[in-house]
Amino acid sequence: MDRIDLDLEVCAIVGILPRERIEPQPMRISLRMELPLEPCGTTGELGAGVDYAEMDSRIRYLAVHGRFRLIESLAMAILRVVLDPPRAGEGRAAVERATVTIRKPAVLRAAEPSVTLSRDASWAGGDAVVDLPEVTVAFEPAPAHGHPVGSASVLTVRAHLGSSARSG
Repeated sequence: MDRIDLDLEVCAIVGILPRERIEPQPMRISLRMELPLEPCGTTGELGAGVDYAEMDSRIRYLAVHGRFRLIESLAMAILRVVLDPPRAGEGRAAVERATVTIRKPAVLRAAEPSVTLSRDASWAGGDAVVDLPEVTVAFEPAPAHGHPVGSASVLTVRAHLGSSARSG
């Protein structure tokens, strides 16, 4: 299977330790997206592939604004975003399978924890991406004035600050 690999570094609040809930820390995120790239490669049409600059923006937005408690939760949210089927007017190909690895190089002195998750497209889909006590992530219709990441739909991230549980 063809693939696109995307490696990025981002500073975000992710963790359960008191210092991790206050101070952003560096994370390394490696993403592998598997999909047929021949249609994109033979036509030169970006809409037949994946715009990795837009995917980079979505992942950064999610990580920075999500304030996740666990890197496992962030990894699941990233996979749901990546594997979400293209919506009408979005102009990108569907990713068939994705793998994400998140590393936290600064949390421990003599070790670097990481998680790796892999899922296929049948696992994802729908408007709800993640609904956790600390954060809700969803796709919503794009407003008329646009959004920093996406066009046909927007990725919304609502961090629930100040408590470990959300009130209804």
